[in-house]
Amino acid sequence: MASLEHRGYTPLGYFVLPRHFWLEAYYRPLQQHFPTFLRAHENSAAARAIVQDYRQEIDLYERYSPYFGYGFYIARKNGEG
Repeated sequence: MASLEHRGYTPLGYFVLPRHFWLEAYYRPLQQHFPTFLRAHENSAAARAIVQDYRQEIDLYERYSPYFGYGFYIARKNGEG
C-alpha cells in the first residue's frame, strides 16, 4: 500500500480473487476453446505454441495455487472524487 500512497493514491480496498474464479471462469472456458482456436489457425506451430503456453500456465496454477494468489487494490488518485 505504501507504493500506492507514494504515487499519490489513497488505498480504498483490497481483495484476492478466489481460486475457483480462475479455474471456472477463466481457465476451464479457455481450455474448452483450444480445439476451435487450433482449427481456426490451421494447427499452425504458432497456435500450438500459444496453447502449450496456456496449458503450462494452467498446470502451474493448479499445482501451486495454494502458495500464491492474485490480489487487486482499489485506490483513488488524491484530489479526485
